[in-house]
Amino acid sequence: MINSNTKQWISLFFLIFILLLNTSLKADENAFGYRVFVMQEKQANRGNTLAQFKLGTFYEFGISVKPDINKAKMWYEKAVKKKNKAATNRLIYLDIKQNGYEAPLHASWLSSISSKAKNGNANALIIFGQLHQYGLGVNKDLKKALAHLERASSLGHTELYKEIAAIKKQLNPASNQVTEKKAVTTTKSKKAKVVKSPVKKKSVKKSKAKAKKSDMAIQKRKKYEETMRKLYLENLILQEQQEWTEGDEEE
Repeated sequence: MINSNTKQWISLFFLIFILLLNTSLKADENAFGYRVFVMQEKQANRGNTLAQFKLGTFYEFGISVKPDINKAKMWYEKAVKKKNKAATNRLIYLDIKQNGYEAPLHASWLSSISSKAKNGNANALIIFGQLHQYGLGVNKDLKKALAHLERASSLGHTELYKEIAAIKKQLNPASNQVTEKKAVTTTKSKKAKVVKSPVKKKSVKKSKAKAKKSDMAIQKRKKYEETMRKLYLENLILQEQQEWTEGDEEE
């Protein structure tokens, strides 16, 4: 357990961190994300099992670094040597994704993942969601995949927002096309009315478009900040608490 002094230190540091984020909107996102990655890597190299597992997810999902499945597997394997069950499950999933699902070999494992997902285990929810996303061992079902990944995200795995966004895009291709058609139609309409429209009206439309683009950028920034805050806090805890119960918390 973390003592009260450590908690106060983490709270103070975290508060300062949030203030720094809010006062540096033009900061380089990749640079900051990479600093979080370096902190995680430092703990992993010291032998922290949870950090090794987390670093594997960084490489697998491309969090602050370029995705690298081989490096992800390497860090998962280090965590597996210390009996981290979450890392074991990720390795089995990656093997199925690469070589295919084999019922005699994977049926028991799949049943276990399904059961844990129903009980709300975050790592199991992610795997079960991905299995439905690609139709591995189960029928392909993007809606079920989205539901499981969003539930895992709500439990703190905000790094899944890229996966979630990709599935939503697959589920709603028609809406994307409609949006594109509307954009083209609006552009043509504007061109046709350029002569008749007053300069003031044109500037108002431009202002609205600019405001909409700004809102989208703010939403993207908020998602990024949410992910980085959680990852940063995890690293602060990892620095203070080096002795973790191996494999019990994350199954």
